[in-house]
Amino acid sequence: MAPGSIEIRHEELSIEQGEHHQSAPVSKSSDDLLGRLSHEVFKYDCLDRRLKRHHVTGIAFSGAVGVGLFQTSGQIIALSGPVGALLAYLFAGLTIFAVMRSLAEMASIRPIAGAIMDYPDVFVDEALGFAVGVTYWLANCMSLVTLTIAAAMFTQYWGPGFGIAPATFVLLLIIILMNACGVRIYGNLEWTFKWIKILLILLVCFSMIAIKAGAGPKPIHSNFEISPGYNSTGFFEGGATIAIPGTGGQIMAVWTCLTIAMFQFMGGEIVLVTAAEAESPRRDLPTAARYMYLLPVSLYLVVIFFVGLCVNYLDPRLPHPHVEYYSPGSRLDGITTGTRSPFVIVIQNAGISGLPGFLNAAFLFSALTAANSALYVSSRTVFFLARKSSFKFIKETVGRTNNGHTPLAAIVISFVPGVLAFLAIGAAKTDVQEV
Repeated sequence: MAPGSIEIRHEELSIEQGEHHQSAPVSKSSDDLLGRLSHEVFKYDCLDRRLKRHHVTGIAFSGAVGVGLFQTSGQIIALSGPVGALLAYLFAGLTIFAVMRSLAEMASIRPIAGAIMDYPDVFVDEALGFAVGVTYWLANCMSLVTLTIAAAMFTQYWGPGFGIAPATFVLLLIIILMNACGVRIYGNLEWTFKWIKILLILLVCFSMIAIKAGAGPKPIHSNFEISPGYNSTGFFEGGATIAIPGTGGQIMAVWTCLTIAMFQFMGGEIVLVTAAEAESPRRDLPTAARYMYLLPVSLYLVVIFFVGLCVNYLDPRLPHPHVEYYSPGSRLDGITTGTRSPFVIVIQNAGISGLPGFLNAAFLFSALTAANSALYVSSRTVFFLARKSSFKFIKETVGRTNNGHTPLAAIVISFVPGVLAFLAIGAAKTDVQEV
C-alpha cells in the first residue's frame, strides 16, 4: 500500500444493498422460546427504501428547526443585542455551511446506511465510529426528552387545566405512533410538517414587518433605534460576560451567543441517517445535504433580523438565565415559557390580541415535530449499531424489522428514555430547560 493512502474496508451490511430478503427460518428443534418469538416478530434485516428527496429534506428540516429559533433567540438578543445576535447566527451559519458541504461531498462518494458511524469508522478508527454512534443515539434520545418537555410546557400558555403530565403522555403517544406507522407515511408527514414550518416562519416575518410599520394599536421601538447595534448595555450589568466592559465584553457576548446559536443549526446531518431508506441515496443525499444548509441558515438570519427590529433587548420578559442565576429574586412571577418568546413579547407590546395564542400553538407544533425527528434518528442509529453488533440476540431483535420493514424494536428502545420527561415535570412549573 502506498504511503499516506487510506485503506477502505468494503464489508457492507445487507441493509446497505437495499435488498429486501427474509432471514432463514429458525430451526424447529430449537427450544429457545425467546429466540423463536424474535424470529416471528422481526423477520427481516433490511429497511424499506421508500423515501424520495423531498421526504429526506422534510425529515432533516423538522429536526433542524425546533423551538430554538422561537425561544432561545430571545436569550441571544438579550445577551448581545440585535446586531450581536445577527452576527452570532451569521458565524454559526458559515460554520454549518462548511460542515454540510463536507458531508455532501462524502455522501456523493459513499452514500451508505449508517453514514454517521461509517465515516469515522472507515476513515479514522472503528472504535471512534462506535463511540460516535452511541453518543449520537444518546444525544437524540435526550433531545426527545427535552423537546417533549418543551412541547408540554407550551400547552400551559392556555392555563394549567390540562396539566403537564397528561400533555406529556399524549405527546409521547403521538410521537411513537407516527414513527411506527411505516417510513413512507412518516416521510409524507414530515414533508407536510416542513412546509407548515416554512409558512409559519414566513408568517412570523411578515407579522414583524407589519408591526414595525404600525399595524398594532401601540407603537413599538427596537434596539436599533435605542442604541447602536450590539453596543448593548445589557451585558455590562452582569450578563454572560460577567460585566466585562468595552469591546472585550461585546466580543464575549457575541461569542457566547455563537455557541448557543450553533445548537439551533444542528439537525442537517439527519440527511445521512436516511441513507438506508432513500430510494436513490447516491442521487438524492448530496442534493439534500446542500439544501439543508441554505434554507435553515437563510430563514434564521431573516427571522432574527426582523424580530431584532421590534423587541427591546432590555425587556425583562426575555430569558435572562444569567441574571436569574446570580439574582434569583429578579425573576418575574407569572412568566411562562410561551410568554418569554421574543415573538410573543413583540405582539403583546403591539397590543394585538389572539396572535400570541396562535404563536404558542406554532411553537408547540415545532417542538413536537422536532421530537418526532429525534425519535426517528435515534431508532435508526441504534438499528445500525445492532446490525454491526457481535451479539447474536441483539442483532436478531434490535437489528431486525417487522414485515413492513419498520424497526419496531429499535423504535421502542429509543423511546424508553422518553419517559424521563415525566421526571422534569415537578421542577419545571413555569419554565423549560434549554432546548
